[in-house]
Amino acid sequence: MALALLAGAVGVGVGPAAAHGSAPGHARPEQSAQGIERGLDLAHNCDHAIHELLDEYAACLRSNQIEIGADAAAETAFRFFAWLRAANAAYQGYPDGETVQLRFRQEYLAAARRHPVPPEELCRALGLDCAQLPVAPPRLAEIGG
Repeated sequence: MALALLAGAVGVGVGPAAAHGSAPGHARPEQSAQGIERGLDLAHNCDHAIHELLDEYAACLRSNQIEIGADAAAETAFRFFAWLRAANAAYQGYPDGETVQLRFRQEYLAAARRHPVPPEELCRALGLDCAQLPVAPPRLAEIGG
């Protein structure tokens, strides 16, 4: 069974990122936007690997994360997308969904501490409204930004 889309909205191709800024001392806004788009695309490429259990999905993510390199914006976006998919799997009752989503949530929070991007900005880059998701993304206060 393929992972059903969050509110029917996630999973349509990841288009140009709507990201607009970055924290002081980080990449210029256009570099950050490109990194966000790249990170979302890399994580989105693993959607084919989501099945009954999330181990194939996690393995695909591990192989794709190498392409991120030192791009902090891409890593934050990549980790956010991975968490979003795993949170949806947990919401749908996948047997390993809760464990995987908690691990991916911690990975996203760690990446976001290095390069804070508001979750709302990441949702917009995916064409989503974070407030409409069945599982709320971590807030910047949790990230430490």
